[in-house]
Amino acid sequence: MTNNHFSIFVLVALLFHCIPSPEIYEPDVPTQISVFGLVSPDSSYEFVIVEKTLTIDEYNRYTYADDPMETIIRNAKVDVMTEQDTARFVLLASPFPASHFHYEDYYQNALYIDYHHHLNPGPGKRCWLRVTVPDGRIITGETCIPHPPRIISPKNGLHLRPEELANLQVAWEESPFAAGYKLFCIVSSSGGYNMRRDILNGLIVHHPPVNLGEKIPIKYLEEMGDAISDTLVLKIMALDRNYFDYLRTIDSELIEMTGINLNIVKGGVGVFGSVSIDSINIILHRGV
Repeated sequence: MTNNHFSIFVLVALLFHCIPSPEIYEPDVPTQISVFGLVSPDSSYEFVIVEKTLTIDEYNRYTYADDPMETIIRNAKVDVMTEQDTARFVLLASPFPASHFHYEDYYQNALYIDYHHHLNPGPGKRCWLRVTVPDGRIITGETCIPHPPRIISPKNGLHLRPEELANLQVAWEESPFAAGYKLFCIVSSSGGYNMRRDILNGLIVHHPPVNLGEKIPIKYLEEMGDAISDTLVLKIMALDRNYFDYLRTIDSELIEMTGINLNIVKGGVGVFGSVSIDSINIILHRGV
């Protein structure tokens, strides 16, 4: 080997020696228990979802798989207590009853519900959650149920033309124990198929009153015409502090106003909150 060849060999060897070997990143991130639960005087808004979070490896393997990994924990013990009662929630898998149509937001999930209505929580009552999963981990939470936000205006059964909705102002009584409110305006199909749509997309507000003129898509109502029912259901949901704090983490405007520091449940992640509801009907007049 000539000196020149030897020099090149040494240079190449040094070069490869200086290249760092790829770092293998295998974080040991234990799964957590995720709880999403609500209680309410209205039993159709009363449920608990119990899931496990995914490790990074599980996420990489199952997120884009044809048969994704199920995260639901179906054999948890879910107890909700008041000062007088204790209710063991039982598992209810989809499809859900028609009265629980709003649960379709969780159509891939299985809900624990108070199937026999043992709890009967009322406004102002405190409720405690205790979830025990098979490996022994326990998740707890606590909430105080807000009072129903009684709607003052408009009056139930008010008759309006669609274009008059542009000037509609909604007012209600402030609810004790409520940190905020969620407004719904639900339209239904007038045909034989079951279609319900919230045209406010669950508008979150802090205090009454609210002018809905810029929020209701009047053009949508006009275009749908006779395809939708003549009755709109205006629903106001009072949110306890826990549920309001949870919702503000997914609303950029609320995050800017209130921050995102959360400590809602103990022993896991998620939320255990409560809501109360009031609703009225608005009758639409079409044509002359």
